[in-house]
Amino acid sequence: MIAAPGRDLRNTVWRINLFQLFNTASFTLVNGVPMILFFRELGASDFLLGIVASLGPLLNLLQIPATRYLPQIGYQRLVVGGWSLRTGFIAGMALLPWAVPRIGHEAATATMLFLLLAYNASRGASLCGFLPWMASLIPEGSRGWYLARDLFFSAAANLLILASSFLLFRGPSSLTTFSWIFWGSFAAGICSLSLLQKVPDVPVAVADRSGFKGTQKPCGSRGLLDLLVFNALTASSLAAGAVFWVPLLQAEYRWSPAALFGLLASQSGVILLCLVFLRNRIDRFGNRPALFASVFAMVICFVLWMAIAARQLPIHPITLAMLVGSWGIGFSCFQVGNVHLAMQLAPREGRSEYFARFSVVNSLALGAGPILWGGFLASFRGGHRSIGPWEIDAYAILFLCLSLLMAASLFFLARLPGEKPSESPPAR
Repeated sequence: MIAAPGRDLRNTVWRINLFQLFNTASFTLVNGVPMILFFRELGASDFLLGIVASLGPLLNLLQIPATRYLPQIGYQRLVVGGWSLRTGFIAGMALLPWAVPRIGHEAATATMLFLLLAYNASRGASLCGFLPWMASLIPEGSRGWYLARDLFFSAAANLLILASSFLLFRGPSSLTTFSWIFWGSFAAGICSLSLLQKVPDVPVAVADRSGFKGTQKPCGSRGLLDLLVFNALTASSLAAGAVFWVPLLQAEYRWSPAALFGLLASQSGVILLCLVFLRNRIDRFGNRPALFASVFAMVICFVLWMAIAARQLPIHPITLAMLVGSWGIGFSCFQVGNVHLAMQLAPREGRSEYFARFSVVNSLALGAGPILWGGFLASFRGGHRSIGPWEIDAYAILFLCLSLLMAASLFFLARLPGEKPSESPPAR
């Protein structure tokens, strides 16, 4: 039986959830679409936009060297210190749009790149303490409950950002608009930082003081490799799939930005509903059913996009509902089940470096997926080719490959060790 979370644990989880709400809002405003649009306003090339999009995932590599300092610094000091530095850099980003007329577009581009580099470096280095900290705070039997709640607040923040972006960008944008957006990110960062400081610290666990030793993992070295390959396949496919339906609908079907934001908001709404459903069921039934459901749902989603790109499926409310539903189920089940699985397989020794490697593989996959497939789309010169009733183009090939990669991940998921489901969920 799982013990019900006590009042202290519930209060702690509430602080972490509210931190995630403000943290997601802050991060999305300076590392998401608004920043891409700001660089586009400055005249940045597509190649430069790719670099901007990859800075966050690539600089998560700094987690691995940072883990050696975790025992001396401690969880809270390391994470709060990194979050404080990055919040300071956001203030510089908010001031920069006002200086563009004085320093020029090229200097403003270089300055913003430097600020983004510093922002993501401080975030990446300090992130190595976050998952071990949460794993030490949250009892094993309540981790699924905690993760579903945490991702619910993150999805809620995304929904708010999408609604705000729709209101801000439905008319012509200006440099002043971007300044106010970045100041909003700074305010959300301050709120998230104040909440993070109230999360109780715990001593660095013995599991995080030892070096990473593959022979001491509960799942063995082969199990770790299967976990990392599974994440590389799924995360890269999800990252590419989350991006390239946008140019497909814009270029081929002439969708407006407002319509795209509406579809994104619908996806966020479905994700919120799925996370409510998953809240207690991961602890009760385990993470494997959720991960298998995620893979099957994403295969369905990518096959639907392939059929749309091949002109075999019309853009229809029923089609859109199937796309939104399959993406929402797949994304939410993957987010909760994957982190829960990583916590379950954490080794007895070298746990902080294990979490760092897990996070780095995900980050590299998230960064590499859009870059590699974007290069494929840019280099594809075949145009539309008719194969029977099918109209094959680069987008159809892309989504076919993504569905095959997701299906291939089932092989590595099936090889991972099973788990013993909990007899009852944690009390609400």
